[in-house]
Amino acid sequence: MNTADIECPACEQGKLTPETYDDVFQNNGAPIQVHGLERYRCSVCSAQPIFKDQIKRNQLRIADAKRESDGLLTAEEIRRVREFAHISQSEAALIFGGGANAFSKYERGEVAQSVAMDRLLRLIRDVPGAVQLVASYAGVSLGHSPPFDCPYVAMKRTVAPMGRPRSRDATAVVVRSSRYEAA
Repeated sequence: MNTADIECPACEQGKLTPETYDDVFQNNGAPIQVHGLERYRCSVCSAQPIFKDQIKRNQLRIADAKRESDGLLTAEEIRRVREFAHISQSEAALIFGGGANAFSKYERGEVAQSVAMDRLLRLIRDVPGAVQLVASYAGVSLGHSPPFDCPYVAMKRTVAPMGRPRSRDATAVVVRSSRYEAA
């Protein structure tokens, strides 16, 4: 649909032109400014209707602004972490839990991740080999090397979980990298 052909629903005379605007919302008692919100403006009566598709995009912008305000990764940042780790949404669901659609909902901005999930995602992003280690905890074999351009050495060590008999040993991956001095 050509936006020049959209008639104003308020006055039924003017034509609507898309525009963006900024607004302030409250998040945990603090104001947050959200940029790039969408609406239309009527050429005759100056009405500012917001259509369903714009409402959905605006809600995602507001949710991301709230995430940023709370110190969490945005939907786009979550997608980039998953892609950086070279895992699909279904693999991410198996590795991190939360159900088959959890990562899709995180990446679409429909559901905010928990603080614990956010920290785990940051660990995957920041620590070489972490995705393989976390995947091994979930019994998932990724079958690919981590995508890092910095040199690192991964050594496997057998460790006994705290308070558990040695028969339940697990394999831990110790990562040493020039990025991380205290490995």
